[in-house]
Amino acid sequence: MIERLLELLEAPRSSGQLAHELGTTPSALEGMLGLLESRGYIERLCASPPSCGGCAVRNLCPSPGGEAQEIWRRVVPSPLSHS
Repeated sequence: MIERLLELLEAPRSSGQLAHELGTTPSALEGMLGLLESRGYIERLCASPPSCGGCAVRNLCPSPGGEAQEIWRRVVPSPLSHS
């Protein structure tokens, strides 16, 4: 599942989109995202600000102006890829 998560994060996605696409719970996803972030493989682009007005990635948010979600992306090639 980690490999699939890294594949999905080749393009920025919200935590809600990721949980849905992986068919997992938000709490399980949170653990995977935390691990990958701590190792420098992914980064948080948006951390659920109270107002999306100044957010650089607000157009990627599934609910701009509403309940913001964290937006994530991969920052290095997947450590699991062999290409």
